[in-house]
Amino acid sequence: MSNYVINCIKLNAISIAHDYNNDYQIKVIEKFNKYSNENDLGINIELNVFTEKNFTGSIFNYGDVIESILKKSKTKYDLYFYDNTYGSRYGNYFLDLKEYLSEDLIKLYDKKIISDTCIYKNKLIALPSRLEYNILYSNRSLLKKYNKTIPETWDELIETSKYILEEEKKSNKDIDLIGYNGYFNDKDDEMLSSTYEFIYSYRDTYESSFPDITSQTAINAINKIKQIKEDISSESIFRSNEEFAISRLLLGKAIFIKFIILPDQIYEMLDYNMTVLPGVKKGISGSIIIGNNISITKYPNDKAYDKRKEAALFAFKYLASREIQKEFLTKRIVIPGIMDLYYDEDVCKIAHCQLFRSIQPIGKPIFERDDYNYYAEKFKIYFSEFLYGNVSAKDALKNIKDISYIYEISTSTKYTSAGLINFLILSVIITLMFLSLIFIFLNNFNPFFEFLSQEYWILIVFGSIMNLSACFTKFGTLTSFKCQLSILLLSLGFSFSFIPILNK
Repeated sequence: MSNYVINCIKLNAISIAHDYNNDYQIKVIEKFNKYSNENDLGINIELNVFTEKNFTGSIFNYGDVIESILKKSKTKYDLYFYDNTYGSRYGNYFLDLKEYLSEDLIKLYDKKIISDTCIYKNKLIALPSRLEYNILYSNRSLLKKYNKTIPETWDELIETSKYILEEEKKSNKDIDLIGYNGYFNDKDDEMLSSTYEFIYSYRDTYESSFPDITSQTAINAINKIKQIKEDISSESIFRSNEEFAISRLLLGKAIFIKFIILPDQIYEMLDYNMTVLPGVKKGISGSIIIGNNISITKYPNDKAYDKRKEAALFAFKYLASREIQKEFLTKRIVIPGIMDLYYDEDVCKIAHCQLFRSIQPIGKPIFERDDYNYYAEKFKIYFSEFLYGNVSAKDALKNIKDISYIYEISTSTKYTSAGLINFLILSVIITLMFLSLIFIFLNNFNPFFEFLSQEYWILIVFGSIMNLSACFTKFGTLTSFKCQLSILLLSLGFSFSFIPILNK
């Protein structure tokens, strides 16, 4: 990395982190400040960290706080470490990094992670700073005791859990042991995340994209979730939080637990193996992309900010570099988004490279609506009605799709034939109106049209046709042109229809 001097620049950074994983942001900033001092760069970063100790709100409240800061003062902070959930919400406030970063640096990072969490309106607004994934923890002792292997499919997980639970209860009916926690609780967007990664694990092939939310694949997936709850778990266990998961892991009171990758100092205390989550078939899995992005504020177009911008970009490149990411990965402080690190011999002597290489990430649906919080809350309501109520899988997924889906009046019969029926009715009526003009030219019908002249009757009919034709502008995607055309047709239609009568 080339060195150059930028004199006396103070950069402000803001971050949020759980108490057990805020080390990375703090230590990487400390390392940069030390590097800057040793090389006389004249750049110092001051980091303001929100943790669960000094910020009492949920992650959703944090999202509001950051947005409020960005709206009030775009230049209060230079660097933002923020939950990748909010890429779509903050995107307008950040630099397009494609204009400032080299392709070599960008290409280091996993394309899937970049596309799902760092792109906003075709702009690269961030790079992953720290990643987390949900994985499967399998009880070593119990699997060994009953000669069972770690499940690779959901059916295997159900079968193994059932068998071990039944065998353990033979010797102790009141044994405090669970099969699987599911992690479908009501905190923030955790229910949505668990559901999305489960549906992703039901895709047809490794290369397949996320299934349509109302597809039969999605229906099969969430029905399997409900089966797991009913066969080897319970509603209370599925609703349990992270404290429950950690306590079960520490006590060894679970056959399988889904939870994030824990720090080494905790994992080494556990009698569990870490593997990717199961899927509908072997080789297919899914883990929601959790973690923080790092972005640079969009500075005003003013030369007074040029040096701060230059300093922020230099710091950003340093923090995102392969060397720094590798160093903190080998220290087991961070999980980077640079995939080739998991093939590095030095790294793999220390880190769980095989696990990291096997993870199949899927981003949260942060672009379904401008207000992701609203989408997540509504999702929670509709999915709970299915998982913990009596609503069918098909109806629940239809309700979820309706949160963000904009329906159009269409002649397609994919969802309903109502649009086609209306189109045909309008077409028939308009055709009959045109044909009705024949009668005003037939002598036998002249007595019925004496009230107005032929020209006026033609105007009335054409006016009525224009009024009805305005309905056609409602078909398909609504555009500004269609709206204006509708107003024009209605204005001319009513004018042609009433002017002859008023003139009479």
